[in-house]
Amino acid sequence: MPIGAGIGIANDPGGAGIGVAVFWVVVGEVLVALGAWFFCRATLARIEANEVGLVVVNYTRTVRLAWDQIESFEVGGGYFGIAARLRDGHVLTLNAIQKANAATWTGTKTRAVWVVAELNALRAQHA
Repeated sequence: MPIGAGIGIANDPGGAGIGVAVFWVVVGEVLVALGAWFFCRATLARIEANEVGLVVVNYTRTVRLAWDQIESFEVGGGYFGIAARLRDGHVLTLNAIQKANAATWTGTKTRAVWVVAELNALRAQHA
């Protein structure tokens, strides 16, 4: 049995199998790197409030908002986090605080509800 036959590249007379194998190795490495990057970002997700506004560290980016840019905060429905409704009409999801879908379905109050109330109070205080 030729070396490499177990993975199907030695029996390829054109040699294209090696290129395909290398392609899938590279794809695998890229996916592992992206997964590691996303995991690291997810563990760093946070909301920092100060006198000037908020620093929002989300899964994919960090955003700084002044208090006067924010219209209100709302509890979203689960997976992605609470929402900051901005005065320009945009909605920014704050990934650091999420409400479980089960809590939404049952009407259970969670930490997300408390955080939204606190953020709305801070926004009113600095407006």
